[in-house]
Amino acid sequence: MNVILAHHIYAVVQDKNCVDREVFELRRAGLVRQMRMLASPTSTFLALETEYRGAVLAVSRAKRENGEEKASLAFELFATFVLPNCSDLFIEDEVLRARLEAGCKGKRIGKSDMVEPLLNEGFLLHRTNMPEVKCYWFAVPKVGSLVKWILEARAELKHNVAQSPHKEVLRSHLVAKSLKKSSIHAVYHVEEMVASRRLRAFDAISDGEGQLIRPGYVP
Repeated sequence: MNVILAHHIYAVVQDKNCVDREVFELRRAGLVRQMRMLASPTSTFLALETEYRGAVLAVSRAKRENGEEKASLAFELFATFVLPNCSDLFIEDEVLRARLEAGCKGKRIGKSDMVEPLLNEGFLLHRTNMPEVKCYWFAVPKVGSLVKWILEARAELKHNVAQSPHKEVLRSHLVAKSLKKSSIHAVYHVEEMVASRRLRAFDAISDGEGQLIRPGYVP
């Protein structure tokens, strides 16, 4: 499953409101799945709905081949009865369980057995900022390394800019850096950080020098 950060779209289409409207419409049409990156609440991942659903069904098949019939059914029901009926970034526990139960067609399976595998595989995460209502975030499974690289690259690049003379660096120099704690090219991180306002980009005064990067407004 391929995923991108929404901020990378902002880097290409600078009208953020336009991007947000388009993403919202794509979500409503069932074409795109948007998921929160919990380690950075203002950041979200985007994936094609067909690929996200395909990843869920792939786990279902693997569980079935491993003899885990209940877990396999949970992923199958999630892909068939939950995902097509919820385009939000989160789902309430009561709604989730009702839709999973509706798809059981008389099969005996405990409710907790259906939700737990989804949490264990990382397709759902507990939403803790709404204590009055039990909810789950839809999530991208197995992105721990990617999230770690993003967070550590942000810290390293912000430090480099802050420690440079006049607190500014040529963009061409910054994207050419070899990062210590990320296996992704620096240009990926710089584009995302400028779009998310963690760094600011300005045209250099001298012609031909390109852009300068300075500290941004977002921590």
